[in-house]
Amino acid sequence: MRRSNNPKGRPRSKSILAESEINELLPLSFLSFSNEAIIEYLGVSNDTFYQRIINQPAVQKVLQDGIALRHTIIRIKQMEVAMNGNVQMLIHLGKSELGQIYNKESIQEIQQPERTKIDDITLRAIAKNIFQEK
Repeated sequence: MRRSNNPKGRPRSKSILAESEINELLPLSFLSFSNEAIIEYLGVSNDTFYQRIINQPAVQKVLQDGIALRHTIIRIKQMEVAMNGNVQMLIHLGKSELGQIYNKESIQEIQQPERTKIDDITLRAIAKNIFQEK
């Protein structure tokens, strides 16, 4: 079969990514856009986009940088929440970052600190001292 010099059908969309389009990839990957959403946003074909990822190291690096930046900011926010005393976040970070294992009893101890117990004799002596001072 002979190939025509004038093929019919819809022409392919742009075949190269301009520098400005490569620069737009960082915020898109940071915002967790899927590859399909990025392709739609840029208006390029699937083939073009994936060929550029393979052939242009800058494209792949920008996509990876956006994802790495997102992960870094999430970790920073997790640590801020944990350092403000959020017990669940501390437990989560302990498990994921430090490999700690918690059982229900130890979690309850963390959430409800042990109260000081005073026997009846000491309590009566304290009460007696309070009333005598007045």
